[in-house]
Amino acid sequence: MELDVDMFSELTPAGIVRMLDSDIADLRAKIEAIDADLQSLGDVNALKAWLKHLPNPGPQRNDDLFW
Repeated sequence: MELDVDMFSELTPAGIVRMLDSDIADLRAKIEAIDADLQSLGDVNALKAWLKHLPNPGPQRNDDLFW
């Protein structure tokens, strides 16, 4: 858990609960987005349609310095 507060600010139990409630709401939104992604990837036709809209990276060059 990261509180993102100043070292000299006063922490209260109510303030911590507000921060936790905000974090929980953010996590729930992320979980919903992940669930939607998983459901769409479970449908093969939806997956194929999504893959067709990805940009084509073109030919791969293997002469990179760090390859």
